[in-house]
This record gives sequence, C-alpha cells and structure tokens, in this order.
Amino acid sequence: MKPAECKHTDSGREYLGLKNVTQSGKKCQPWLSQTPNEHWTILYLPAFPDPGMDSHNNYCRNPDPEKSGPWCYNGEGTDPEWEYCDIKNC
Repeated sequence: MKPAECKHTDSGREYLGLKNVTQSGKKCQPWLSQTPNEHWTILYLPAFPDPGMDSHNNYCRNPDPEKSGPWCYNGEGTDPEWEYCDIKNC
C-alpha cells in the first residue's frame, strides 16, 4: 500500500510519504550518507517513523523535534545544508 503524500500534523513527524526533493526542487541526500553534507542525524534514527532505514532512503522526514516540518539534507551541495520539503496537510 502506497503511503499518503500528506502530513497529519504541522510538524509532520509521522510523515511516511515518498517525496525526496526540497521545496526549492533539490534532490534529498540519503539520510545515512555523509556527503555532500556531514551531519549527526544518525543519532535521531529512533525518531524516524520508518520501520527501518537503509542507505538509499532519502525521503523527506522530520526526526528533529526542533524542526517545524518534514525536511532533508540537500543532496546537490552544501548551500543550503538542508531545506524543508513542501508536504501538504491531509
């Protein structure tokens, strides 16, 4: 069953959709990759709503309670390091 491409809460912490581009159209960096942006999101793995993460997962997510919606690291460079994704409310 395909996941819903919308979020049920403003923070989108539960979002499980397949969007993998930022609001400005940049491709998302895989969460377990450290290039082009080095990060510590690996510490947040228990906060991901996915049952398991793999090295190819680059979907928009919000594992960080300080962020206001689903986001991802910029897979096309380091400026900006990360961006929010344009995920609509359900």
